[in-house]
Amino acid sequence: MALEARGARRSLPTNFGTARLPKINNEFGKFQSYKPTQQPPGRQGWSYSLSKSPQIHYSLPPSSLVQPEQEVPPGQLDSWPVHSIKPVASGRRSKLSDPLSLSSSGKITPTIPKPKFLEHLEEFLQKELRLLGCPLQGPCELRVQAHREVFEHLMEDFKTYKPLLSAIKNEYDLYVDYLQQQIAELQPLKTHLFTVKEECNRKILAMRDSEKADLEEARQENRGLLSTIDRLKENEQSLRSQVDKLQAELTLQYEQYKNEADARKLLISDINDLKFRQQEQKADVSSEEREDPVLLKMKIQRGREDLKNAHQRIQQMLADYGDVVPRREKEQLHTEYQALETDFEALKGRHIAMMGEHNTLQSVYKEMMAEKKELTEHHEKLKRSATPRPDWTRCADYIEGGADRWSLLAEGKSSEQMVDILLAQIAGVDVSEITKEEAFQGKGMSEDVPLYLRFEGSIPNRRIGKDEGSRLISGFWQFRLTGSENLAKPLDETLYNYLLSVNDSDQAKAIEDGYNLHDVCARFAHMPYFSFFTEILSEDVDESVFTWWVGAQAKLTETLNGLSHEEGLMTVENFQSGISTCWPHKALESVCSLVAAAKLMQQQIDGDPAMVNFLTALSPDSNGHPSPFAMLLLEQCRNETKTFVKDLMKHFTDKSEISVVQLREALLMVDPNRPEAEVDQIIGMAFSIVSTGQSIDDSLVVAVDQLSERLISFPILKSN
Repeated sequence: MALEARGARRSLPTNFGTARLPKINNEFGKFQSYKPTQQPPGRQGWSYSLSKSPQIHYSLPPSSLVQPEQEVPPGQLDSWPVHSIKPVASGRRSKLSDPLSLSSSGKITPTIPKPKFLEHLEEFLQKELRLLGCPLQGPCELRVQAHREVFEHLMEDFKTYKPLLSAIKNEYDLYVDYLQQQIAELQPLKTHLFTVKEECNRKILAMRDSEKADLEEARQENRGLLSTIDRLKENEQSLRSQVDKLQAELTLQYEQYKNEADARKLLISDINDLKFRQQEQKADVSSEEREDPVLLKMKIQRGREDLKNAHQRIQQMLADYGDVVPRREKEQLHTEYQALETDFEALKGRHIAMMGEHNTLQSVYKEMMAEKKELTEHHEKLKRSATPRPDWTRCADYIEGGADRWSLLAEGKSSEQMVDILLAQIAGVDVSEITKEEAFQGKGMSEDVPLYLRFEGSIPNRRIGKDEGSRLISGFWQFRLTGSENLAKPLDETLYNYLLSVNDSDQAKAIEDGYNLHDVCARFAHMPYFSFFTEILSEDVDESVFTWWVGAQAKLTETLNGLSHEEGLMTVENFQSGISTCWPHKALESVCSLVAAAKLMQQQIDGDPAMVNFLTALSPDSNGHPSPFAMLLLEQCRNETKTFVKDLMKHFTDKSEISVVQLREALLMVDPNRPEAEVDQIIGMAFSIVSTGQSIDDSLVVAVDQLSERLISFPILKSN
């Protein structure tokens, strides 16, 4: 193709010789022998045969063909041994082309020039490559085209092997086309692989964010445990110091007791000595008249010596045993010590138990304070919005029988029951006619009926309120999002399984709750939360809208956590900046509406217009009903989707059907910055191939009305 575009083809010489002989040592067999054979007319000489086909003989070319420096006659090939000389660059002739050239030793060595046909082919190839501007190395389609042209000219002159060479060339061309087709088919797979890789990266980032939150929570718990350990260590150190103080006081008291006991013993001994002396003096006075004075003198001297020895022994015993405690006193002190230690262990156990009770009371106190705050808020809300209690005693004047009969009728009755009594008195019927229960009629067991409504017979109508309905709906969404197996099931089956789990697998109660939930959604269809749930159950709105709503609230919470210095409390400016950061495409009017809703909720709590608590703005009430801020966020998503679809449908005002290519062009015109993956996803939504994973066929078409209905049921916002 490149040669034809250049507009001029170069002609090649046509004086080709005979084809080359087949290789001797290859799959054809080994060389057997040379022998002269009968040649066709015009040819003479030797021939050879192969071992695999000895009956076939191959002729050898005449000897004139292998002579150097000899012109090649038309119809024959130059025989040129490749190993004789090195290749000579095309476009120039050197001394190597001479039949005789000098070797490195200075001797003349004969060389054989290249065949002219080979030189013409090489010159043609090099010139074509230069003219086409092909790179010297590397794959290139232009180089392949030039070599293909040379190879075709070579085949034209090899008449004998032309069919085989053409077949080889065709096989190579077919295989190259096949490989190019495979590469073209692999391009969509490469794009899909990139999309899957991006999705996996997003999941990994989400998992890392959740792990960061868990890690931060574990760190906070660890810090709390460390502070508790430090506090317990301080208590233990205080108790140890008290024990040491008690032991020191006990030692001091023991020393005082020991000194007092020793002094008492000395006093007793002194008293005994005085008594003994008095007795001796009395005896001496009485015996002076009877005994000899010399003998008395000797006795006195002996007594003095004994007394001196006794004092010496006493002093020695005091010196030797002054620090020794008597066994009786030791056992008594040991008993007292054990009693004190037992009391200490008991006090320590009571202290630990009291600390545990103290911590429990603190947690209970915190819960009670939170409950008190919630009840106070509920009380304030009721004071603002609740209707005052009616004075039912005023009805006695208008009831037949007066106050006595009214007191009998109203005794122990609630306000609702008393309203029923008044209605019965007005209508002149019995109260049972007013208060009799209504019942639903089962829709049957057909496959068209949702699983949670398949029943035959009557079902009691409890006429549940919106609070109980909100609890059932919020509980269902939590059950739906808890596991992947629930997400894979249809909505009606998941709702039926949730009602079974709430009612302890009682099918009758589950069906009763299903009918009452269906009834409360119909009665409160004017409320956005109930109507939104009904649209999802009836498949008028895709479940991905609710998934986007939940993800949007989580994304906004994560963004505002980085701007808040306290627990959810922040300024109005930071709150507005956080919303704009989270959704840059959102209009200023929508952002201001969200800020106003959050400020209104904050003013109902503490009345501070300069601060906003985003946790309170995003938190549902005690019954699971979403906050006004969250419902406004959902409403803006639905409105933005409708606006986007309306702008898109302006491009198809004069068409009844739309193809894939037309829809892609319109999407890029409405939102040029949207990534290609999201464009393919929206096209899949339009052609109902989102959940099947099919490749998008450009030949598909869809009606304009059907396209609008499908796209509105999905969350489609402008790209950031």
